[in-house]
Amino acid sequence: MTERKLNISELIRANIAKAKEIISARDKSVSLLFNAFDEINEALGGNLEFTASNVIDNDGDEITRISVSNKNSRYSENLLWYYFNPEKIFPAMFSYQNIITSRCESIEDVVEFIERLVTDENFMIKVVTIASMNNSEDDFQDIPF
Repeated sequence: MTERKLNISELIRANIAKAKEIISARDKSVSLLFNAFDEINEALGGNLEFTASNVIDNDGDEITRISVSNKNSRYSENLLWYYFNPEKIFPAMFSYQNIITSRCESIEDVVEFIERLVTDENFMIKVVTIASMNNSEDDFQDIPF
C-alpha cells in the first residue's frame, strides 16, 4: 500500500509541474505579444498605448481584447482579441479583426501569429495611422478605417 501511495504522490507532483508549465506558456505568450507592441510603440515615438480588457463574447467565453490608443488625441480602437481555454490553456485563439486568425496549439504557434501580425501591411498601416494622429478634429475625419 505504501508503494502505491508513493506512486500517487509522484503522479501528483508530475501533473502539478506540467500544469504550471502550461500556465507559464500562456503568460509567456501574452508577454511576447505585448513585447512586440512595446517595440512598435517605441519605433513610432512612444505615442501609442496598448491596453487589454476582458469581455464576455456571444458564446459566454471570456476573451481579452487589445485596444490601441493615441496618447495625444485619445483616439482608441479595438485591435485584436485572444482567448485561452480556461481549463486546458491550449488551444488558444488569436484574431486580428478576422483578417489574421490563428488557433494556437503551443507557444510556438503564438510566435507564428505575432510574426504574421507584425508583417501584415494592413496592421502596420493601421498602427502607424493611429500613432500619427494629433489633437486636431480634422484628423478624426481622415481616418481610413
